[in-house]
Amino acid sequence: MCGRFVTNFSMAELIGALESQEVDATSDFPSDEVHNFNGAPTQSFPVVIPGEAKASIVVARWGLVPRWMKDDKSAARMINARIETVREKPSFKGLLSRHRCIVPMNGYYEWNREDPKKKVPHYIHDARAGLSFAAGLWTLSPVTGDTPTFTMLTEQAPPEVAHVHDRAPVLVSGEWLRDWLFDQDAPVEAVTERQRHVLEARRVSVRVNSVRNNDEKLVDEEIELFGT
Repeated sequence: MCGRFVTNFSMAELIGALESQEVDATSDFPSDEVHNFNGAPTQSFPVVIPGEAKASIVVARWGLVPRWMKDDKSAARMINARIETVREKPSFKGLLSRHRCIVPMNGYYEWNREDPKKKVPHYIHDARAGLSFAAGLWTLSPVTGDTPTFTMLTEQAPPEVAHVHDRAPVLVSGEWLRDWLFDQDAPVEAVTERQRHVLEARRVSVRVNSVRNNDEKLVDEEIELFGT
């Protein structure tokens, strides 16, 4: 799963990155910049949803709350959807036709659990790109009012980071990003067969374990700073 991620960019940077993917977008996000170095479930993030002529950058809360849910108590458990089974799960399959989205991020955190007594945090990102885009699903619910909620798709982790965790966000770019946003039919199978991003993983401080810690040093601290 992906349980924490980083959003550190301005809306101008995000719009420019989308334009480089041939996606025109406008921002309805309430601020010009977002600086969250330890983004966690139930927090709000900028999410890209398709519109008639352009995509829109909106504020959405991480943790899907389907319309049929009577409350949002399960939202923190609905942060990820496995791409292998997304067509089968009742909470997700109904959203594939009209409620696909893109979740921009700089990178994400995962924890290696080979030692059952110690979880070792890593920061994982595409070193070639300042911003990456994860495929997701979004919805509206009476429980959350005007605020959409979203879930992020995951898949088997690529070999270069699978030693940290066996799952990874479904990162898309180019035609796969555009198809995920705008195609009439959900391109689940095509996305699964796409050329994948090359990711890097580096060990970071255990400070990231607490959501109370939220500063830029979380992503770049080296092992020498806190021992083995």
